[in-house]
Amino acid sequence: MFSSLIHNLKNANYSIIIASLLLTAMGLVNMFSVSYSQHADYFSKQAMWVGIGVIVFMLFASIDYRIFKNYPLFLVMLYVIALFLLGAVLVVGSRVNGSKSWFHFGPVAFEPVEMMKVIILMVWAKYFSQRHKEIFDFKNILISGVYMLLPVGLVMLQPDLGSALILVAAWLGITLFVGIKPRHLLIVLVSFLVVGVLGWHFFLHPYQKDRLLTFLHPQQDPLGAGYNITQALVAVGSGGVFGTGAGQGSQITMGFLPAAQSDFIFASLVEEWGMIGGVVVIGLFVYLIWQIASVALKAENNFARIFVSGVALLFFVQMFINIGMNIGILPITGIPLPFFSYGGSNLVTTFALLGLVESVAMRRSLG
Repeated sequence: MFSSLIHNLKNANYSIIIASLLLTAMGLVNMFSVSYSQHADYFSKQAMWVGIGVIVFMLFASIDYRIFKNYPLFLVMLYVIALFLLGAVLVVGSRVNGSKSWFHFGPVAFEPVEMMKVIILMVWAKYFSQRHKEIFDFKNILISGVYMLLPVGLVMLQPDLGSALILVAAWLGITLFVGIKPRHLLIVLVSFLVVGVLGWHFFLHPYQKDRLLTFLHPQQDPLGAGYNITQALVAVGSGGVFGTGAGQGSQITMGFLPAAQSDFIFASLVEEWGMIGGVVVIGLFVYLIWQIASVALKAENNFARIFVSGVALLFFVQMFINIGMNIGILPITGIPLPFFSYGGSNLVTTFALLGLVESVAMRRSLG
């Protein structure tokens, strides 16, 4: 398998590899700083997951992505397994920060929704690539929406609003990419509005409502519901242009910034590396997403084109929402920042998706 990888390396998109390595290195440096400041062991565990992620990247780049395109039954089996795991975690999973989203196997934790992100992009790619001549039929939008709603419903039961929003945003973005009539788009948006109103009254937990209300009025309860976003903004503001320096951020060292290693990792980075550090990170993300999109444009079949576009969209949505909630322009939803936020599931998923993108890039001349 790895011999196939070496054989096809001449077609690899090295810009994706370089940008990913730079973001990974910056993420590890920032994690080391947070670990040092908080006297915690985040760095060594994150470094271990990076090592595993690199192996996963090589493995998925070695796999011929056309296996998923040419064997739809295999893809359906993977989707059913991922659904089963999302259901099983509600029964035997561990509750962390109010959400029952994790399987714990000793010191190792696994979040099944991350596996679903990879699989559902391929499911949508397969579904839409088979129906490109009848894509404007609203029936196809509805059926693809069912593929989305099943995992979203299970994820909301955990409850994990952030991951549910990611799946919904990915589906909506892909439907826009493949083509949707304006009136069908209007129907979808109105449906989301109705579901949102019903969800507010009947499904959202009080703490989830508090997060959304705090986003609108963060100063009404600065020591309660508004504490997280207030401290994140203080951290971002105190960084200035050049930052306070590695290990010198007062919000981090004094423990004022909550979840500095995960949800608010970007705020911790900007406090210590300043606006320049933040701009460099955003610039690298934009460059990476642009390079992924370039692979989609050069893909030789609709399946690869839709899947890789979905990967680019997924990276953009996660980056935009995480950074947006760190700087106060979006509500707090607990969405990790790829390459930076502490945790193995999202990091390994990130490398798996990039490996599949490289699989598409390396095989584009093979038909």
